[in-house]
Amino acid sequence: MKNLLLCFIIFVSFSNTSCTSPKIIGLKENNKFIIQGHLLKIKKDWKQILEEQKINTLLTNFTIESGKDSNIPDKIYYMLVGTDKENTIKVANLLQLKNGRFSLSPKTKTTAGEGIITCRGCSSGCGPQRLENRWICAPGCGLNCTKSITVKF
Repeated sequence: MKNLLLCFIIFVSFSNTSCTSPKIIGLKENNKFIIQGHLLKIKKDWKQILEEQKINTLLTNFTIESGKDSNIPDKIYYMLVGTDKENTIKVANLLQLKNGRFSLSPKTKTTAGEGIITCRGCSSGCGPQRLENRWICAPGCGLNCTKSITVKF
């Protein structure tokens, strides 16, 4: 009987942790994107990613942006973008929109090639975009623009 009770408690514990709803990052209201959630964990993760890439900067501006993949014109994607004050470093994470609420895309954590993108180079151009469901850094900066993708598990 004790073993059955212990198994039930363990099952309930795992059920509660695996069924939690995604954290809300922001809202879409009247076609405007509003950051609503606390970004402390994301900021910490992105800071660590930049440090691992030997990029010594502080991301100061955070926005939710949308775009269209030029090869998949009917599909709109959403992303959370952080930039430094010079606008030369841009980090982005895919978001999913459900019922007017933005949360981190599950693809960020599970699919190679999706992940978190860092674009670095110049203040105009070289920003994160999607092409054929993959991250790219926008042209316009020439050879000065570099891209790296970090996949979190």
